[in-house]
Amino acid sequence: MKLRTEVSVIVLAVTTSALASPTIIDFEGQGLAEAQPVGSIGLAMFDGDAAQQGAPTFAFVGPGGPDTGTLPQFSSSGNTFLTNAGGGLSSTTIKTIRVDFAQPVHHLSFLVCDIDAGGTDNIEQFTAEAFDGSNTSLAVIQHTAPLGGGNGVVTKIDFGALPGIRALTLTLENIGDPDITALGMGIDNIQFEISAIPAMSPSGVGFTALLLIALGTVLLRRRGNMDAVR
Repeated sequence: MKLRTEVSVIVLAVTTSALASPTIIDFEGQGLAEAQPVGSIGLAMFDGDAAQQGAPTFAFVGPGGPDTGTLPQFSSSGNTFLTNAGGGLSSTTIKTIRVDFAQPVHHLSFLVCDIDAGGTDNIEQFTAEAFDGSNTSLAVIQHTAPLGGGNGVVTKIDFGALPGIRALTLTLENIGDPDITALGMGIDNIQFEISAIPAMSPSGVGFTALLLIALGTVLLRRRGNMDAVR
């Protein structure tokens, strides 16, 4: 009797893609008081102050009252939002906020409120700029107030699928009269996704994970007749 062993093996390589986990920061439930520096929330660090809808005025005056936007999704889950340090009360002519992320993010979007204009000498312009980990600019989105409009209006800023964002700067200025200091912005519902497994290229350096699945089939055949063994 001769024992014959046949082994069939299938090896399957699977490259996992980046797994996205959406995050929304609406500044609620953090115990933030108006004019308080926001600091860190989750994976984001904010260089700006908290503001709350309603009197007294801190960030801006909307048509519905102090610090109030026209659309319900602005501070939809509460009444707290992000503004620049000192809000509209600060003495600087260019208001800025910086956001730093602990990990690269993509599908970054947020709401900005009260980019308005009262005339040719009072035109507010909002600029959002995204940066990578080396502080290199990745993209710029700019929104200029329509003449005579924009008061309390909420605008969505969306960087789409732009990957690798590690920082964001938000700037508000009056391009009609650069000396005006009485302006402030409201930022809310910041949404982004973080790659649970960093996406890499399929070149070897690029595999996020390599899964080897071996399917073996062992066939043991006993042959009584030696001549039948091939």
